[in-house]
Amino acid sequence: MAFSQMKKNILLTILLVFILVFTFGCAETNIEWPEEPLVGGDVDKYGCKASAGYNWCETKEECLREWENPCPRNITWDDPIFNLEINQHKLTKQYRVTIAKEGNTYTYPLRFHPDNITDISIEQDITNQLNKDILYITRAPDLYKTTNGDSSIAALELGDLLTKFYNKKVKTAVTSEPSEGVEIKKCSDTSEDITIIHLIDSNYNAVYSIEGCVIIEGKNLIASADKLGYVLLNNLHNN
Repeated sequence: MAFSQMKKNILLTILLVFILVFTFGCAETNIEWPEEPLVGGDVDKYGCKASAGYNWCETKEECLREWENPCPRNITWDDPIFNLEINQHKLTKQYRVTIAKEGNTYTYPLRFHPDNITDISIEQDITNQLNKDILYITRAPDLYKTTNGDSSIAALELGDLLTKFYNKKVKTAVTSEPSEGVEIKKCSDTSEDITIIHLIDSNYNAVYSIEGCVIIEGKNLIASADKLGYVLLNNLHNN
């Protein structure tokens, strides 16, 4: 009888040891291995891939590499009222803007009427960024090489206006791949003496500044440049 009880105790002990080993053995082997990294696993809730340099731009509502396509943030937009005499030329169809400056009357042609470019946003007091003596109008090489394109016309006409009425020294530049006689200038080259005006072909229509660099952006760069042109002429006329 004693032997039978001892046998039961031994069996219970063995069973208890087995349960303990099984329980703690499983606990020790329950390791959380790191998951395999997913392709595109760094994509944020907007679908922007940070590892590729993309961040969400709330203003433009798209993923951007901001060194290629700037994102305007905390901009105070203006709704300018133009106190100007504007007449359309019968032959050229251009709009001739008449201004009074220092007792003299001048006319300057622009291609768009203010009523037709209300969809182009412009930063309040943007002309304060153009008070330096040297201005570079820069753009991507592909836009520069298209000499009869919108960017070329916009650059020429804006440069002409700033030279004639504001006595600025305006130069042409590209953002990369220089050709003979053309400098490389980017927004980062803005300094105490130089303002960079960067023309960007995009679906976002606006004129604004980032750290002193003036960005002229839009589907039609002539229209965006004209918006700035009207503000420049309006300031002269009213002063």
